[in-house]
Amino acid sequence: MSDEHEVEKVKVKTEAKDKGPILKVGTNTPVKSLASAIHATQVRHGYAEMRCIGDGAIGKAFRSAIIASGPLKQIGVDLVMEGYYDTTEIDGEEKTVTVVVCSPR
Repeated sequence: MSDEHEVEKVKVKTEAKDKGPILKVGTNTPVKSLASAIHATQVRHGYAEMRCIGDGAIGKAFRSAIIASGPLKQIGVDLVMEGYYDTTEIDGEEKTVTVVVCSPR
């Protein structure tokens, strides 16, 4: 069972397992809204996971994480980013996505 809702124009899909929200990042995702969603997810769940499709989305994910790291540092959270590749099915087609996980150092 999953639940979808919007966090400041960034689509967040919450998995029913013990995972927190997954932030889906596309080339049209607003950087500041994504930074806000990263901050909120980091504070609530202790980490933020972003799934990016396309080069533009990867750049936006990293820029947003850098923006979010400033306010998080003020509350004592030193943000670390790590990435890996995964596959997902979109419109019946298997695609490779880049997963970026932001967590405290």
